[in-house]
Formats: sequence, structure tokens, C-alpha cells
Amino acid sequence: MTLGNRTVSYLERTKEDGQTCFLEENANSALTAVANIQLPPVAGLHRIGPRSWSAKRPQIAKNIKTHFRKQCNPTEVQTAFREVLNRKFSTHEVRYTDGSKLAERVGLGIYSRTTEMYHSLPIQCSVFSAEAAAIFLATTTPCDNPMLVVSDSDSVLSAITNPSNRHPFIQKIQEALENPSTRTTFMWVPGHCGILGNERADILAGIGRNSPTLTRTVPRDDIKSWLKERLWTAWSGAWRRNREPFLRKIKNTTSTWQDQPSRREQVVLSRLRTGHTRLSHDMGSTGGGFHRQCETCGTRNTVEHFLINCPILEHLRTIHEITSIDSTLQNDTVKERQLINFLKEAGLFTLI
Repeated sequence: MTLGNRTVSYLERTKEDGQTCFLEENANSALTAVANIQLPPVAGLHRIGPRSWSAKRPQIAKNIKTHFRKQCNPTEVQTAFREVLNRKFSTHEVRYTDGSKLAERVGLGIYSRTTEMYHSLPIQCSVFSAEAAAIFLATTTPCDNPMLVVSDSDSVLSAITNPSNRHPFIQKIQEALENPSTRTTFMWVPGHCGILGNERADILAGIGRNSPTLTRTVPRDDIKSWLKERLWTAWSGAWRRNREPFLRKIKNTTSTWQDQPSRREQVVLSRLRTGHTRLSHDMGSTGGGFHRQCETCGTRNTVEHFLINCPILEHLRTIHEITSIDSTLQNDTVKERQLINFLKEAGLFTLI
């Protein structure tokens, strides 16, 4: 995971020259071995560091955002939006944008009275990247009139105003806005409020998921999220398939378990769950006597033996409802307390 992330961070700063660097080769080799995947082409940064202090700030119309939020009355939004268009943007080319992701397919759509555009993006891309790509394409497609770009992605519009944003599409939008001839204003509207252009852009984004791709490169943060998801899936699959290690017999998934407030009690539980305790193993042994023997039964004193099988503790097991190794060592508050009480009453707690 670390190797993949460092490689992606390096590649986004490196101009593509058609060569595969040593770091990328090693990352792809490791990813193939672990999860049978390879890094997609990494989108390069337009700049490193913040924009110039003198760069033109994006024009964001807040007419709708000031008075409405998500899940507001659709009729009121439609009325207010029409009034704003008629009053302030009657001479503008209004372009509606949207991004969509479904079943590992990513698309973007742009709609106006004069144009319809839709494209796909690589499967690693996020909805944020799809929204940003749609706004970038709408902003950079030539237009004779001043332009109003309408989006339901408040996060992307906020990112455009951030002079230090590192997303490649956001940086490209900011670069396009520095052109003196650019006359573009952005506006947020709530999604799915019956605004015709917005709904049409949403349909086009769905069509875009199965259309030719706009670009092969993927932003750094999207690749890192994709790597985390794929490696977690591969690890979870390997965990479920290999049931030999003692802990994997108890814990069926790789999900996080809640620790005990008491550090000492958590240490005891962790040792029991891994099958390595001072009762079952002689940690200081330098010879062949690494595994301890049960003095009562004469067999290996495994965790399962002294918790479940050794007859000398059967009475205490009944009192504390210690039944099977699986249920006893689960991450359950009641079961954990029963086990701790059992160990203390049996005089085993300090010996674990």
C-alpha cells in the first residue's frame, strides 16, 4: 500500500515520457502479486503549490445556494432559478453538468440548448472527478456568449475557489479561467429538483458511462482510494480462504475489533486469540520444549485445551458459560467479560 501510494505521488509530479520508471515497475510487481492489479496512468499536476496571488478568482453565483439547501422544495427551487436566469443571466449560454458512477463505470454529461456532450472516465475515478471533468469540459468548450455553468456538486465548486487545490481537473479549470477572454460564472443548484437542464445532464452522464473515454489518466487521490479498496478486498479474500492460523479460525473477517478499556485485559485477549500465551508456549526456551504440556492431561497445553477441554476447569466453565473456542474469543462485550472472570477465578489471568 505504501509503495503504491508513494509511486503515485511521484508520478503525478513527473512528466510522462513513455518510459516506465524503476519505482513504478516495483509497485506494479508487488500489486500484481498481492491483488492482480497494476497502476493506471497517473494524471499529472498542472502546477505544484498555490496559484499566483494575482490570479483571477472564479465567479460563483450564490443566488440559489444562499436560500436553498439539499432536499428543499423543488417547485420553489425551479421558480427561484428561472427568476435568476431571467434577471441576471438572460444573455448567457447556460451549460448544465453532472457526473455519475455506477458498477465501476464512470461518466460525465453536459447539456445546453446548443450542445450535448458525454464521456466516460477510467473506472478508478471518483464521482468528484467526474463532476470536475464535466465542469472542465463545459468551461473549455468554445462559446460566443458569456457562460453560466450550473452544477449540483457544491464540493467541486468550492474546490475551484481553493488556490491550493491539487486535483488535476480543478487545476485545469483554474488555468482556463485565467484566459482574459473567459467570461464564465458558476452556480450551484440542488440535484433532482426538477430543473430540466440539470436532469438532462444527469441522463447524459448515465449515457457517458458506456461511451468513449475523455482521458486515460486518473488523479492521485482516486488511485489511492482504489488501491486501498482493491488491496483490502484481496486481503479479506486471503483471510477467508486460509483458515489455518489460529486467529483466522476465530475471526472470519478483517473488520476492526473494539479494544478493551483496560490495556492488561486487552493484552490477555490478544494473546489468547493468536494462540500464543505463556501457558501454551515457553517463550524463553532455547531447546526443543517450546510447546508446554498440560500437567493434568499430559497433552499440549494449547489455548483451546485449557479454555475448553481440560477437565480440571469444567466446573468453572459451566459457571461462566465458556462453551466453544469460537464463541468464547469473539469480540463481544458479554463474552469477553465472562472469559476475563473465568480466567481470574481459575488463577490463569496473570499467567497468560
